[in-house]
Amino acid sequence: MEDRLSAALFAVLCLAVLMAWIDSPWPAFLVYGLIFAIGLAGCLGCLWRPRRLYLPPLVAVPLGAAGWGLWQIVSAGTLNRWATLNTSLLWAADGVAFLVAAQLFLDPARRERFLGWLLWFGVAVSVEAVLQLYSSRDRVFWYFPIHDPQMPMGPFLYHNHFAAFCALLLPIALARAVTGTRRWLTPALMAAALGGAVMASASRSGAVVVGAELVLGLALAIAPMPGAFDRRLRRPFVVLALVAAFAAIAGWDTLWLRFHWGDDARLRYARASLAMIQAAPWHGAGLGCWPTAYPMYATVDDGLVANQAHSDWLQWAAEGGLPFAVLLLSLAAALSARALRSPWAIGIPAVFGLALADYPFEKPAVALLLFTVAGALVAAKRRQP
Repeated sequence: MEDRLSAALFAVLCLAVLMAWIDSPWPAFLVYGLIFAIGLAGCLGCLWRPRRLYLPPLVAVPLGAAGWGLWQIVSAGTLNRWATLNTSLLWAADGVAFLVAAQLFLDPARRERFLGWLLWFGVAVSVEAVLQLYSSRDRVFWYFPIHDPQMPMGPFLYHNHFAAFCALLLPIALARAVTGTRRWLTPALMAAALGGAVMASASRSGAVVVGAELVLGLALAIAPMPGAFDRRLRRPFVVLALVAAFAAIAGWDTLWLRFHWGDDARLRYARASLAMIQAAPWHGAGLGCWPTAYPMYATVDDGLVANQAHSDWLQWAAEGGLPFAVLLLSLAAALSARALRSPWAIGIPAVFGLALADYPFEKPAVALLLFTVAGALVAAKRRQP
């Protein structure tokens, strides 16, 4: 039963990623429904064959975030009830994915197998994304047309979402490449493919996060290893060389140019977000309501539609109030503390850090993947009786 649920969860995550380019709410609702169905099947399985149910305390945070949105709707504390309901559904699905993963991956063998599936899928998406970037930038999978192509990468229309996707999976490959006893070259090549794809995507924040992951992840992986220090550095040196080679092949010239560009829009969005927080510091404007509230706080009309604050942390505080942001800060701190003791999971704090300058959590595919990996991390760190 657990193996089937694990395969179903993997299939739903793949489906969410492959449909990330569709500019319509129905793919998200489909994925939410499937996640809820997997959670229900897991509960029924516990009733059919009674066994101990693991309820990690941290699951209260995403489920509490969903409840916060419902409270805003009931208390008429939101500017857009439909947007708040959609965001609450996303948080609820995140919580269910977290809970299901924490329950399923108490078994180390099942957890490692699932992470391996995710890694192979991520590498396939990254390779396809680079090939698509240089051969068909106006069509997803070389077939589906894009109305406003800018920097799409594979199924992700926004390159920073693609960078967050790769940043979650890259540490898994790094840990396996450094600590694996055999066949370590395969995960090293996987890490190079993921890192090179992020450089080719020209995501500035993604490149910074991936660079930090390479340094921190390799350092954490080799620290507990026995043997002389120079001997422990051999594999990390090979990994870094492969990442540099793949980045050169995939192309990093656009990324270098973008580091010399200014970005006044993010500063304007940040000022507007701070004004929203000051206006409603305790209850916020309503989850998912930042685009609705922004015109009331904008200082410049550039004729463009501001869909997000380009900082999930500022947007959380503006939409849910300071208590909502503090709640999520506690979750990020708890998961980051665990991830520092498990190098394969440092993609979790990396994405929380990326959220300072962008909005990876607003993309259902990225959010669900992060909470699934977080559930696996919590399960790996649970003290078995």
